[in-house]
Amino acid sequence: MELRDRYRGCLLGLALGDALGAPFEGFPPIGNPADIAGRLPGTLRYTDDTEMAMGLAESLAGRGRVDPEDMARRFVANFDPSRGYGPGTVAVLGLIGKGTPWEEANRSVFPEGSMGNGAAMRAAPIGLCRFPDAQSLRRAAFLASAVTHDNPVAKEAALLIAGAVAHLVRGGEPAALPGVLEGLVSLPPYREKLGAIRRLLARPDPPVEEVVSILGHGVLAVESAPTALYAFLRSGGSYKETVLYAISLGGDTDTIAAMAGALSGTLNGSGGLPEEYLRRLEDRERLRELADLLFERFARGGGRTR
Repeated sequence: MELRDRYRGCLLGLALGDALGAPFEGFPPIGNPADIAGRLPGTLRYTDDTEMAMGLAESLAGRGRVDPEDMARRFVANFDPSRGYGPGTVAVLGLIGKGTPWEEANRSVFPEGSMGNGAAMRAAPIGLCRFPDAQSLRRAAFLASAVTHDNPVAKEAALLIAGAVAHLVRGGEPAALPGVLEGLVSLPPYREKLGAIRRLLARPDPPVEEVVSILGHGVLAVESAPTALYAFLRSGGSYKETVLYAISLGGDTDTIAAMAGALSGTLNGSGGLPEEYLRRLEDRERLRELADLLFERFARGGGRTR
């Protein structure tokens, strides 16, 4: 597969999963994923998950590295309240927009740092950058997270997603991901969830209610990033099956499907995304353009983040 197409698949897969999951946010688990397709709107509109991922991608392409000040400015400039931002992020961006440094803004709203999944949902573009080693990837994911989510739990969720994309964009096997990610994360909750994912994958098809009880489907980072990883790994490489399954788990469906969609899109490339959905996705050309900018900066141009 052409590497450029993996870059496109990552961003388009994220946005498409987000838009497909948005109408079902807050639902209980849905028994049959096939029931989801008939309940989708004509135009697939993305949420804050994609808008923030686009801002991060713009910053990475423009700066060639994680630049938190530039990221913060772009988040504020792109902010569209109709996209469904959480109240904490709205407050942080409001303070930044008034001139408060991002380090002060996030801590004034979340004194201990937010533990939500807002950093993980936008982290996929970090995995499309080239890093000299795992520690550089870790530092980049943590710094990108800290603009709004400066808590170790949120930062490791961002690392989980960015690390998975970094593995897949290089052509790494999906089956190797649990082991790869165990070498990246250090917090016990994530190591425990990776072990649970291994056990769930060893079973033929555990009930969705059991999956939710073990992995979660909420807005906390530890209750959603591992869930997205499992949705991707259980689905045999199929983008459509990955995202519909992620949505069938209920809860924070747009974010879980966005993260799972980014992983599957990276694996399959944009050519592997279902055209019947992709042609209804808003801003798909802009997403392709952003993916191409990242490709030119980090892949074809041979650049590396610092």
